[in-house]
Amino acid sequence: MLTVGVRSHDYGKDAPEALFSRIAKDGYQAVMLAYQKAIAGVSSYHDVTPEIVAQTTAALRENQLAINTLGVYMELGMVDEAERSKAVAQFLTGLKAAKETGVANVATETTPFHKQPNAAPEDALKSLYRSLEEILPTAQEYRLKVCVEPVFYHTLSSPQLAKQLLKDFATPWLAITFDPVNLFQPRHVHSQKALWDVCFDYFGHAIEVVHMKGIRVENGQLKKCGFEDSVIDYPYLFAGLKACRKPLHVIREEADPHNGKAEAAFLQALCSE
Repeated sequence: MLTVGVRSHDYGKDAPEALFSRIAKDGYQAVMLAYQKAIAGVSSYHDVTPEIVAQTTAALRENQLAINTLGVYMELGMVDEAERSKAVAQFLTGLKAAKETGVANVATETTPFHKQPNAAPEDALKSLYRSLEEILPTAQEYRLKVCVEPVFYHTLSSPQLAKQLLKDFATPWLAITFDPVNLFQPRHVHSQKALWDVCFDYFGHAIEVVHMKGIRVENGQLKKCGFEDSVIDYPYLFAGLKACRKPLHVIREEADPHNGKAEAAFLQALCSE
């Protein structure tokens, strides 16, 4: 039910065959792809031609890598209307590329607070709602799920807001990208099981994409790290993911290609337990 994958651009930006060959050799079974970050010659989704899609999907098949999600990370919570509208237009272009690629999901975050420090969080949330109102009809037409990612320092900043968002839209075409580390704060070190329980209770049914990485706490601050030094309770998280009883790609985010085989094996062991 759980398939181990990696964020493609963590392995660099290259021609599809060269890129996916490196990923497959490290033992990953799937990828999450952002064309403009991973595929040579592509700087935006406007550059994704049918030829590039064909080359990409052929290279994935050749290397026996599955894909179910495109990363189309746009600032959908911008309060500035011109910026928000531009982000929506770019996202719609990404939806078209996703349809042509044949994936089921398109993933996005929801604008970090630091990108608009003078904006009230509630105004950013209203902007996010407007953006989704404009995006979801096309997603439904293309039969693509828009997977928004809760992040504690972004517009969709909590499990509670994610739950409410799903309730308000009440559509099967809106889903969740679950990155546990992005909801984890230093105060959760000794209470993280309660946090994960809330996440699975509030939006477990809507999870379609999972990101996995490491984090540690140093002098009260969060620091990125490898799995071996992370404070995250991975066995508990993976038990919760398995309890969702659905096929999910668990995507290694912030991968270290020099340690790729070990990272893929670590996640594979958790999926297999």
